[in-house]
Amino acid sequence: MKKKIYILKKDIFFDKNPEGIFILSPKGETLILDDEVAMVIWKEFNENSHLTNENLVGKLLIDFNLDVTFKERVENDVTRFFAELLNHGLIEEREYELHESIH
Repeated sequence: MKKKIYILKKDIFFDKNPEGIFILSPKGETLILDDEVAMVIWKEFNENSHLTNENLVGKLLIDFNLDVTFKERVENDVTRFFAELLNHGLIEEREYELHESIH
């Protein structure tokens, strides 16, 4: 089964201040992350070598104390956020194959 991972590109300049996180894209655009969820996702990208949609959704549900009934909504939000980061050239998308181990 193939899964997607997302990796923050190297040499992305960003600055965090009280107004939010300011990110300079490779295209020269400035993006501003000023909501708590977006800032948590950006922090996760900077602390981990890669993220998957599933891992991030689980973390957000726990961090924001959301019931599992919000899972689909959070999945959709994360998918859209990843699409925006991809569009601005901030992250890379890669596929990897999961191999089940036989015990």
